[in-house]
Amino acid sequence: MASDASNEEVESVEEVLLDQGVLQETPDGTDFELTDRADAAVRGELDAIDDLDDALDRARPWLGVDPDLIRFERDGDAVTLYFKERNIGAYPSEAAILADVAIAAVLLDWVDGWEEFETRRRGEIVSGVRLFLDVCPACDEAVTFDSKTVESCCGTYDVAALVCRNCGARLYESGPIEASE
Repeated sequence: MASDASNEEVESVEEVLLDQGVLQETPDGTDFELTDRADAAVRGELDAIDDLDDALDRARPWLGVDPDLIRFERDGDAVTLYFKERNIGAYPSEAAILADVAIAAVLLDWVDGWEEFETRRRGEIVSGVRLFLDVCPACDEAVTFDSKTVESCCGTYDVAALVCRNCGARLYESGPIEASE
């Protein structure tokens, strides 16, 4: 793709992804979806990843830090990444990390100036693409948006989640949804 996505005038994740040919409007014009080309590229990258260790090995070079200083911890389905002892990312599942690694590899090739984005901005864009996946990176089955109730140390609340219908992997989970009155 031949446009400079690092341009400060680009405001939203959707604009970056539309401009770079990653997203397109749905036929009815009410939402966005991955282009066929982007979907095929992400699936190709996913097929090349063996497991979480392999995904992290693939991600370490473009994270810009010493690979030996990155580690992960599992807590049930959730996975947290650490750089040294600092939490640098929490994922609702291993499938979400696999997706992000595959997506980031595609965007590295597709988005001119990708390396110039701040790490946080790259993360926003990558997770933005993850929202448009229609199959699970772990088992290749359909995913769906749903709301669910989760418990934390501080209470129970509803969240929106992108979840695999087959294996239950959560690809995305929103913050608490405020109840409408």
